Amino acid sequence: MATRTKMSVIGGGSPFVLCLVHGLAERADRWAAANIEIDLSLFDLVPERAERWKAYGSVLRERLGLPLTVEVADTREQCLRDTRVALLSAGAPDAYGLAHRMRDKYDFAYHSIHDGPPGFAAAKRLYPFCREIGDEMARLSSNGLLLILPNPTDTLANAVARSTGANAVGMCVETEHSRDHLAHYLGVSRDAVEFDHVGVNHDGWITALRIDGEDGYPRVRDEIGGWMSREDFHPNNVGWVKICEATGYLRSSPYHNFPIPVGNYPNPNPTAHFGVSREAIEKEVDACIAERRVLDVLMSEHPERRRIKYFGTGVALEKVLWGRTTGYEERVGLQVRNDGAISNLPDDVQVEVPTRVQGDTCKGYPMGDIPESVGGITRLLAMQRHLEADWLLDGKRDTLLAALMTVPNVASVKTMVEYADELASK
Repeated sequence: MATRTKMSVIGGGSPFVLCLVHGLAERADRWAAANIEIDLSLFDLVPERAERWKAYGSVLRERLGLPLTVEVADTREQCLRDTRVALLSAGAPDAYGLAHRMRDKYDFAYHSIHDGPPGFAAAKRLYPFCREIGDEMARLSSNGLLLILPNPTDTLANAVARSTGANAVGMCVETEHSRDHLAHYLGVSRDAVEFDHVGVNHDGWITALRIDGEDGYPRVRDEIGGWMSREDFHPNNVGWVKICEATGYLRSSPYHNFPIPVGNYPNPNPTAHFGVSREAIEKEVDACIAERRVLDVLMSEHPERRRIKYFGTGVALEKVLWGRTTGYEERVGLQVRNDGAISNLPDDVQVEVPTRVQGDTCKGYPMGDIPESVGGITRLLAMQRHLEADWLLDGKRDTLLAALMTVPNVASVKTMVEYADELASK
């Protein structure tokens, strides 16, 4: 008789589910060999969206031998009960709409939307819902792992874990996206790229890079200057390139640079040139369901042009479920309580590091120090986000202002005070 394991998705109608099921399908053989049946439970306020992924899951089972059964849950309780791993991947247009409006009103830097003061506005709107999910996880699946994907991921995970007792950690798509981007620009398979990274959500550093087991930094430093002249260079990678040229280190997110100003890059290919619309993807998946075939993912394409944009994150999620289910050790980039993983950051901050996922263990590997030459801002951001979580818990305006002033060079003191006053009143 097969062993069963359960994975859940709140926001189960999201196209992100496509990344997840293809990540599981990448290792279908090991699940089949271990005689483990995966029960994937999807909950969405619009159940019809999730029905598409249920139907496509049956195609992966039929064509690839993936031992996967997908259900569309009627309630969140049904979805979360006795789950080993739950993903919170729900959209939040109200939260991010507020963040955009506050960013524009106070003239904060464009790229501060997730990581600077505007991100506090999103966190305020998102936290009550995240806390509800944390309470339900603690009640319905005390040994389950809750992965929080909406930004600010590390702040929300910190606050949820502290307020509900749920085993909540943050997960960002960008770490694995860096692997995909590096593999593309270097012309190697994504499996050839390995790295160590230290930092916080969207602000981390690749401290060691290996390509086919060899030190990859000499090659990157030699070639990176030419990437910007490539026809397939993505305009959002400009900061990644410029910061590496200036510091010698790649950021662990290929897109996010705040609060480091990198300027604009007049790329002839705008961001829209790379995108694939949700409608186009869903139309293609519907055709795959009708024809009982697996979606073709061209790994030779730029990661932003692929039908599965965050392919690497799907692979990482498979590792999380495997490690939690089998007790075998897996290494996955997650956002966890530091507890010595980064030796020159406080223990109680939330950090993004390679994490050991093994049974009920979810703990960052010891990574040493963040290099002093690049770690100053990261240290401040780590402490700021811990204070931001404090503010989500106590709701006090003074806690909010103290958190904002931890990184004081992004706006005038007058702006910070006015921003804190307005946000505290909302």
